[in-house]
Amino acid sequence: EKESCPIGMIVKVRGKLRLFSGPTNPGEFDNRLYYSTMKIAYALKDCRFLGASGRSAVIRKFLYHLRRRMDEVLTLCFSPEDGGIMKAVLLGEKSMMDSEIKDLYRRNGIIHVLAISGLHISLIGYLIYRLLCKTALPLPLCSVCAILVMVLYGLMCGMNASAVRAIIMFLCRCAAPRLHRSYDLLSALSLSAILLLLDQPLWLKNGGFLFSFFAVGGIYFVMPALSFQKKSGQQEGRVIGGIRKSFRSSLAVSLSTLPVLLSFFYTVPVYSVFLNLMVIPLMTLLLVGGLIVIFLGNFSLLLGSRVALLDHGILQVYEKLCLAAQRLPWSRWSAGHAELWQNLLYLLCLSLFVFLYQKNTGRHPQKKAIELLRFVLLGVGLFLLFLRPRPVLKMTFVDVGQGDGIVLECEGNAYLIDGGSTSKKQVGKFQLLPFLAYEGIGEIKAAIVTHEDLDHFSGLLTLMEEGKEEGVRIHGLYLPDTAPRSRTGNYLLLEEKAKEAGIPVFFLHRGQEWKEREVDLRILGPPAGMETEGANAHSTILQVRWGSFSALFTGDVEKEGLEALKETLRLLPEKSRKVTLLKVPHHGSRYTSDEAFLSLCRPNYSIISCGAHNPYGHPHRETLQRLARISKYTWITKEDGAITVTLSEGGARMRVCTFLP
Repeated sequence: EKESCPIGMIVKVRGKLRLFSGPTNPGEFDNRLYYSTMKIAYALKDCRFLGASGRSAVIRKFLYHLRRRMDEVLTLCFSPEDGGIMKAVLLGEKSMMDSEIKDLYRRNGIIHVLAISGLHISLIGYLIYRLLCKTALPLPLCSVCAILVMVLYGLMCGMNASAVRAIIMFLCRCAAPRLHRSYDLLSALSLSAILLLLDQPLWLKNGGFLFSFFAVGGIYFVMPALSFQKKSGQQEGRVIGGIRKSFRSSLAVSLSTLPVLLSFFYTVPVYSVFLNLMVIPLMTLLLVGGLIVIFLGNFSLLLGSRVALLDHGILQVYEKLCLAAQRLPWSRWSAGHAELWQNLLYLLCLSLFVFLYQKNTGRHPQKKAIELLRFVLLGVGLFLLFLRPRPVLKMTFVDVGQGDGIVLECEGNAYLIDGGSTSKKQVGKFQLLPFLAYEGIGEIKAAIVTHEDLDHFSGLLTLMEEGKEEGVRIHGLYLPDTAPRSRTGNYLLLEEKAKEAGIPVFFLHRGQEWKEREVDLRILGPPAGMETEGANAHSTILQVRWGSFSALFTGDVEKEGLEALKETLRLLPEKSRKVTLLKVPHHGSRYTSDEAFLSLCRPNYSIISCGAHNPYGHPHRETLQRLARISKYTWITKEDGAITVTLSEGGARMRVCTFLP
């Protein structure tokens, strides 16, 4: 079948079309938007080949075989780990890269070295142009050949937005002298943006596209404004001058791309400015070394492998620098999502910072005052960009599929109640961590696991294992205080993982309570040392009260645990057992929310956490019918996505927002 379908032919296939999934939580990656931007509308499952028509694309076929040959040489000349990185750097092929190294680069703000970008295009294009100029070819022909090679290189590597921008700007740079025009970076940048957006307007919603353009704009506008006027007669060596220039360039890129960073990635790699001082200069050697390896490796794998040692050394430096930066305090700052108004005000302040620099020329009495004003404006802009007003009480029921995951923000502290799923793979990596980053939560005061079923803690394991590297620190793991005989293997696993991560473990039982200023948190179950047949029965029951508001979090409580909870509620004064918001037990199972329980707590509103098309049929019809008779409204995560409840006015006012309309 592969032989009958050369590149460029139109194939006829039969299969099941599937839409790409969209996000159901704040901060979650939008697969549907990403593939729409790539002009891919559907995924095809159970595909069957029916036939092919048309002619093959000779140039694309040649580029495909050239890429395969380059891939083979890199595989044979480098170790598997180094080869994966070099394929990403030179060919734009990231699938073979070690995931841990990729995450290491991302966390430390040097992931840009893996993108086919302006550095690649300008360096390779300039090398080809200079080599051609040493031949007898006319200069215009040298420019045309260099441009053609860069276009082919971009096609071979996938033509991402950053590569297209760089190729268009390289074309403008080469064409300007031939047309007797001076090269203007801003005009070239604008032209590339216009052409890209005419082809695909959705690029405006792509973080990589915006990052690429904001970075170049930062070098053009912001970098000069970071200059300080040298004192009269002050001399500066080439080395010091080069370091200062590199630092200003790195800082300018960081300042100009902050709105993009906080709108798409939500965390700030604090030391990236300094890391890039060493990473970017070495990038030139890495690229040149990789190209030499590919060239020599076609004739002698031994020679190619010897030159590959240079790139191996550079990659080792990158890794050591990232690991060292990661060990420093505050290496990743969970700044959270920036709103549109914050981005606009910051960009206004940054623009004024640049504008005043351009106008503040010559000698005049107000020069120092204007210089001071510039940096005050920059400081105000940064303050507004990072401003994160926190409500007294906020709770988000994250859509984790078939499971539970609740983030409680209370008086500046964050609590995680459960965090697991049996329907979504790697829920910690793809749902919980992105949500925490979006909210700007870097510290979790308490991670409360109501009971040890996998759908309540699978994602929490990821947070315990990778949380520190991702900028999230858990201060304590809280488990239900049960009899030793009731502690299953999962219970012991949680204790072991917490110990490995250096997280202290505490045990919760009925009667414990603590305060967060005006907010009361009280444990209503299980009784201390409770012995049960199943884990659901000894679920931790948490009540949160603020003024007239009360929320009850019930885990999967059932059987003897539910009976114990009913008894506890009966002993409370009527005012204390009245519930404003109920997290319905066990994903809406018919066996847990009986009439007696609902009559005792009489919830005004209810929330059910369950997955779409789950095999258990949650929520059960009987549960919904019982809730409809008592509760004013019930939200369900599989229909509404993440559900956010924000309290104000001493708990008297409740605002509910669903992620899905």
